[in-house]
Amino acid sequence: MSPGAVGVVEHAGGGIAYAVTGEPATSPVLFAHSLGLDRSSWDSQVASLSSAFRTVQIDLRGHGASGAPPGPYGLEDLASDVLAVADALAVQQFHFVGLSISGMVAQYLGIHHRDRLRSLTICNTAPRIGTPEFWQERIDAIRDGGMAAISEAVTARFFSEGFGDMAPDVYDAARSTLEATDPDGYIGCCQAVAAADLRREIGGITTPSLVIGGREDLATPPEQAELIHQAVAGSRLVILDGAGHVSNLEQPGAFTAALADFLRFS
Repeated sequence: MSPGAVGVVEHAGGGIAYAVTGEPATSPVLFAHSLGLDRSSWDSQVASLSSAFRTVQIDLRGHGASGAPPGPYGLEDLASDVLAVADALAVQQFHFVGLSISGMVAQYLGIHHRDRLRSLTICNTAPRIGTPEFWQERIDAIRDGGMAAISEAVTARFFSEGFGDMAPDVYDAARSTLEATDPDGYIGCCQAVAAADLRREIGGITTPSLVIGGREDLATPPEQAELIHQAVAGSRLVILDGAGHVSNLEQPGAFTAALADFLRFS
């Protein structure tokens, strides 16, 4: 596939959309985004890295241009979507960068599919996020009022306090993307997070790993990044100051510098 191409792979009852930038001969880096965003959230990182790496931005099922097959979903489903994109591109081994729910997918891949990985970058996530009751409340709110019912509160949790005033274009774009997300797809992904608990398994990750956290992350506080770092032998830990949950959007320069430095030696 030529640089800058967009594709869809049919998988598990729905199409998984992705965009490819960079030359096929370079090392592939697959990116997957936070719950409620889409592949465009990685545009800043791709702009910086695609001269040295073949970058692949994936829309999670139920998000962006991907289909929303009937839920509930599990981490194994989301991981299989990533592998389906890699297979469609004839990529046997790849670097994977995942944030939030996709950071859980990163952990799952490291536990169950280490043979496919060159490295993992595990961002703004935890081995267990929230409680089943927390996620059920969010699901109920969406079923009652659609995505608009949660957009204000969830967008505020994407970023550190005051970021919306400092960068209203980024803040408003994230909120618009969230509100445009398929409600059923979003609920299916909420159910995947609610059911996931990787705390007893992440010590089995042996893939070279970078763990990134945000100092101001309320959804997955930096203590969670430290927990993953301690569990994954040989991992590297970076905590970004002035960053909330979607740290790659709030601190794109610092995030990309940490990622590029890690990938250069992985």
